[in-house]
Amino acid sequence: MYYRDPTGRMRFLPARWTSMAAPDPFVLIADGRAYFRLADLIRLKDRLKELQGMDIPAGNAGVKENMPHVLRK
Repeated sequence: MYYRDPTGRMRFLPARWTSMAAPDPFVLIADGRAYFRLADLIRLKDRLKELQGMDIPAGNAGVKENMPHVLRK
C-alpha cells in the first residue's frame, strides 16, 4: 500500500501489515505462538530507521484509529 508521509513523499507499507490483506496462513497456523515473521520485523526496523528525524506529529495526531478484527478460540 502506498501513502504520503507528512512531507508529501510517497511511501510503501506492505498490505499484510494492515487490515486490508487476507489473513496470513503462517499467522493462522502459528495459532498465537508467532505473531511476526522475521522478514517483516527486519522490514519494520528499516522503516522505523527511515522515519527517525522526520517531523511527525506528537501523540496520536497523525494516526487514524483502526480496530483490528481479532480471532478468538
